[in-house]
Amino acid sequence: MTIVNLPTAATQSGTYDYSENQDGSGSMTFDWQGTTDTGVSIAAKMRAQWLGSGAGRADVTAHLTANTSGSATLLGTDCWGVDTVASYTFRAGQTTDPRLADPAACLF
Repeated sequence: MTIVNLPTAATQSGTYDYSENQDGSGSMTFDWQGTTDTGVSIAAKMRAQWLGSGAGRADVTAHLTANTSGSATLLGTDCWGVDTVASYTFRAGQTTDPRLADPAACLF
């Protein structure tokens, strides 16, 4: 799905893509472009993927300029197990709970 907003809106456009396999595994992606509350252009992406068991991972990245070439900045990551309980959490600029600080706990 593609969404186009009014030219004066902070979030100018976005796309949503979802796919699920027969075994229950799948992925979901949100891409959006707009401006932050301070007027900086931003292009961001949230991508989640999971196994049929329900365990998975989601990452949010962003380019904080109108130029989306080059590497994006990782803003956050969440990983979870089959019980849907968080196994790893990361937020840029925030202190991570030591119990959820090992990225090796992520499946992907």
